[in-house]
Amino acid sequence: MNKKAFRITTLSLSILSILFIFSNSLMNANTSSSKSKGVRELVNSIINNLGLTFEITEHFVRKAAHFIEFMLLGIFLTLLLVAFDLVVHKNITIPLFIGLLVAVFDEYIQLHVDGRAGMVSDVVLDFLGLVTGVFFVLAIIIIKKKASQRKPSH
Repeated sequence: MNKKAFRITTLSLSILSILFIFSNSLMNANTSSSKSKGVRELVNSIINNLGLTFEITEHFVRKAAHFIEFMLLGIFLTLLLVAFDLVVHKNITIPLFIGLLVAVFDEYIQLHVDGRAGMVSDVVLDFLGLVTGVFFVLAIIIIKKKASQRKPSH
């Protein structure tokens, strides 16, 4: 993929990720709960088909969704640094700050939606997901760099 396409792709994925997060926050409690229930039923059916004997709860689905949404956002925002040729470890505060702002605003939105509540614990969970995504990309960059240093030059 050429540099311009990579930049457009990572920027688009970052923006779409933020819009997805905010669209979930704008759902009223009944709609949000219904979505979580559907995901729970799907995952539990997969678990049962695998012959496992446990089930996940709707609470787990909701918290896992927070973590995963923000982990993906962390990945996309960090790849955006790469796309614009910024040294990730020197600019790591950029995706962390943007992600934290999104997490705070996400919970703020929920304060104004029927049946929803903004929770500090969700901001913390969101941030942990974000950090996981950022460090996942950073780890891949470090591994690739070390691997390329080990290759004998021809």
